Amino acid sequence: SDSKIYSALNSTHTGVVKPVHSFGSESDGAVNWEFMHAGYGWARITSITSGTVASATVISRIPSDAVGSGNATTRWSFSDWSSVEGWPSSVAFFRERLCFARGQNIWMSVAAAFDDFSARNDSGEITDDMAISLEVASGELNAIQWLHADRMLVAGTAGGEFSIGELTNGDPLGPGNVKAEIVSGYGSRGVQPVRSGDRSLFVMPSGRKVREIGFDFSQDGYQSKDVTVLSDHITDGGIVDMDFAVEPYSVVWCVRADGVLLGFTWNNEEQVQGWHRHLLGGSSGVNSTDVPWGVVESVAVIPRPNGRGDQVWMSVRRGRPDGWPVAPTREVVYMEDPFIEENNGYPVPIPTASDQFYVDSGSTHNPGGTVVTGLSRLNGQTVAVLADGAPHPDCLVSGGSITLQSSAQWVQVGLRYSSILKPMRIEAGAADGTAQGKTKRIHKVVFRLVSSSIFRYGSRPDNLLTMEFRTAADKMGRAVPLYTGDKLVDWPGDYETDGYIYIESDSPTALGIAGIFPQIVTQDSR
Repeated sequence: SDSKIYSALNSTHTGVVKPVHSFGSESDGAVNWEFMHAGYGWARITSITSGTVASATVISRIPSDAVGSGNATTRWSFSDWSSVEGWPSSVAFFRERLCFARGQNIWMSVAAAFDDFSARNDSGEITDDMAISLEVASGELNAIQWLHADRMLVAGTAGGEFSIGELTNGDPLGPGNVKAEIVSGYGSRGVQPVRSGDRSLFVMPSGRKVREIGFDFSQDGYQSKDVTVLSDHITDGGIVDMDFAVEPYSVVWCVRADGVLLGFTWNNEEQVQGWHRHLLGGSSGVNSTDVPWGVVESVAVIPRPNGRGDQVWMSVRRGRPDGWPVAPTREVVYMEDPFIEENNGYPVPIPTASDQFYVDSGSTHNPGGTVVTGLSRLNGQTVAVLADGAPHPDCLVSGGSITLQSSAQWVQVGLRYSSILKPMRIEAGAADGTAQGKTKRIHKVVFRLVSSSIFRYGSRPDNLLTMEFRTAADKMGRAVPLYTGDKLVDWPGDYETDGYIYIESDSPTALGIAGIFPQIVTQDSR
């Protein structure tokens, strides 16, 4: 019953004011009326004696006609969440409500009361700010994989995506004004979406397709597109986790099922999108006897402590999965700030060449001599070393330390990794149309560099030349100053139909390529 039950305290003659309170006592002008219950109550079961007997702690008074051995009732309902019914598997905040989901059901808390999921108030009334409970019904039984707050609350299921919002725009969202409607039928994996501006990314059930979804006012609905269409090979194996670092480069960081770290540069304002793969330092396969084998297990993005953008954190497992020759270990690591020589107006010391940090599982040391200690985690590993801004020959870690060839003040030590850039085939045009498939030759290339050091370049990985920056004016035994500007080089390639440009660096130094400008001749077909 939704009727409120009151008890007269001190008179048999009533007044003219109808009691409407939901707790305590109030007078109707002649009689004080005490609120007893709203026609129902609830309790928390603490123990069960038999199929019909249980002990419980009363939380809200239960009506007297449902209490006692002579008033047995079957009008009981159990909580939606329990070890028997199950617990929520997805969560989000939306319109000042805490929202949970499990299966096809969604629960939204009372507005601005995140720990209250009451469907009505103590007086039995249902108001617009009360909790909401609804089922996302469709033609298939698909469990909700995630909740995502957007213009509407978007729920991704295994078979499609649904928006939850007001039934009529003139009234606020509430128990009597809520609807769920399908917005796309692609289906989702249990990977939390990420958002940039008015667009969001979600992963499809296979984990290989990532779609961008957003509200289109011209269509008055949500529209979706595949952002892996030009690089569908890079997600082979499926994405299992992702997060978005807005600053400094707007990259969605993804973890593939095999532990490879992927990045998706996502800048819709500048119409820049592109996928890239990141292999950690160490060996890259389970058949190698080298240790460690760097496998990313999860990724998260948090603000940097210095307030300068976002910081990417990862859980990394190193070592062969089968435990040979040593048992796997786990590290929690984060990406270091990109190296920029200028301070750009920030009230911090101007970075120097010794601040470059381009090693994996690395650390910074101030040995004040030739022995660097504190490297026990890298015992038995050959590590890359940057000593006072200059690359140092690789060292073998033994007993948690390495010995340098000469003393250094600041040293970066970690696992070496390779950075590879291979743009797509060049489209230079031709007198009779496209340059694709035609014989061509790149004879010169201009590299526009920012704070850069040594790297290799060429038309294929087995025939690379080294870009050197040391000049006769540079003092020996000192780090070569980083270079910013244009470098013109004669290209080592020959006549071919592809016209690839290949750049590689495994040095623990910075390399910033702002542009590649080839001079190319294309032979027209006859």
